[in-house]
Amino acid sequence: YASTNNVAELVAMYGGLRFIAPHADQHSSSVLEYDSDHATGVTRRLYNPRANLRLVLMTRSALDSIPAHCTIIWRKAVSHTSVDGNTLNDRADLLAKARAANLSISNYGPLMVFEPPGN
Repeated sequence: YASTNNVAELVAMYGGLRFIAPHADQHSSSVLEYDSDHATGVTRRLYNPRANLRLVLMTRSALDSIPAHCTIIWRKAVSHTSVDGNTLNDRADLLAKARAANLSISNYGPLMVFEPPGN
C-alpha cells in the first residue's frame, strides 16, 4: 500500500477492531474513537471504497468478527489538536505522519496503549 493518510487510518481502524474482538466476551460495548470519516464510513459500509479495496475488506472482516452482543460505540475524536485533551489521537497522527514520510516509528514507543474501563 502507498503511505497515505487513508491507509494509515484504515490500518488503525483494523488494529482497533482486531483488538476488540477477543475481548468482546468481557464487555458488552467498546468505544472506538476515530478522526477519519472516510475510514469509518467504508468500514461500516456507509461509503463505497474507491481505493485500498483489499484493506477495506480486511477492516470490514475485522468488524464482522466482533460478536453481535458487543456494541461498538463510534466516537468522533477532535483531530489535530490537544485542546480536547486527546493526546492519544495526537500520537496516532504523529505516527501516521512518520510512516507516510517513510520514517521508522520504532523510536516512538509502544504502538498499542490499553486503558482499562473507568480510567
